[in-house]
Amino acid sequence: MKRSRGSQPSGRKPGKDNSGASQGSERSQYERGRSGSGSRKNRERRGSGWPSAAEHQRPLEPPSPSATQQRFDLAPDPSAAIPIVVLKTRISQVAVYRKQIDRVERAKHGDLVAVYSRDRQLLGYGLYNGRSEMSLRMLWRDPELPAEASWDRLLENAVHLRRDLLHLDRTTNTYRVLHAEADGFPGLVVDRFGDVLSAEAFSLGMYQRATALLQRLGSVLGTQHYLIQTSPQFLSQEGYDPAGVASTGCPQEVIVQEYGTRFKVRFTGGHKTGFFCDQRENRRRLAEFCEGKSVLDLCCYTGGFSVQAAKLGNAAEVTGVDLDEEPL
Repeated sequence: MKRSRGSQPSGRKPGKDNSGASQGSERSQYERGRSGSGSRKNRERRGSGWPSAAEHQRPLEPPSPSATQQRFDLAPDPSAAIPIVVLKTRISQVAVYRKQIDRVERAKHGDLVAVYSRDRQLLGYGLYNGRSEMSLRMLWRDPELPAEASWDRLLENAVHLRRDLLHLDRTTNTYRVLHAEADGFPGLVVDRFGDVLSAEAFSLGMYQRATALLQRLGSVLGTQHYLIQTSPQFLSQEGYDPAGVASTGCPQEVIVQEYGTRFKVRFTGGHKTGFFCDQRENRRRLAEFCEGKSVLDLCCYTGGFSVQAAKLGNAAEVTGVDLDEEPL
């Protein structure tokens, strides 16, 4: 007898595998394994337990009231089942978009999740946010379950590069300590301004863990204060609008020095983390061409380039122009 394409084999109920377990079973197939008979082609025709094409176009997940709270549990509970995200295809990039995700199990917004391929190979661990188009940011490719020491190693490596290899402390007390993916912290930038660590979060998962990370980073660097703000696009990109966070007694402004030049940095009402300290070497390089010259610094913000052109470069005249009066 002929059977039409896509019809269920006789004696089988929709949504069941050969063992009789429902597709909606609470326990993940990645934890219990998967049984089945019949050809691979037939299993794929039935869907093999994966979401249908329509399910891939699932609506944006609703916000969670607790998602904007700070988390201090950097390591997952080893006795609990870690949330799972399954990808449609293997990827090598850090950012994973919603359309590249096949299914999600137990994950809440901001959770640390185990990432699998469709053939049940562990690809690593990352931070998940179902309300963001960039729903997953990979952290580790190591199959070992991350622990607090995993975060500590990333922090120590970042500090070692700046302090022991680049020797930035010899010329300045303001520099970028964590540069997002470059240091293993996708969605988080941290600048040091003397005794203050100023962080800007671009992802919900990093925002949730920023206080715990800054406290640990401060212990390594010997800084006393920190503050956390989100990028201007955070609401549209991550689906949340969290409040800023600051340590008790954190100053609203500090004086920092760069190659002997002092700058006042105000954290309230400023842009980014307060000062473009990642442009330090560009400011010094510009000064080499400025002796006796007239320098026009457009969109100057706090005037870092024009000030260094005058101080380090001995420019005859400098003019800084910016739309925002307060930084000037």
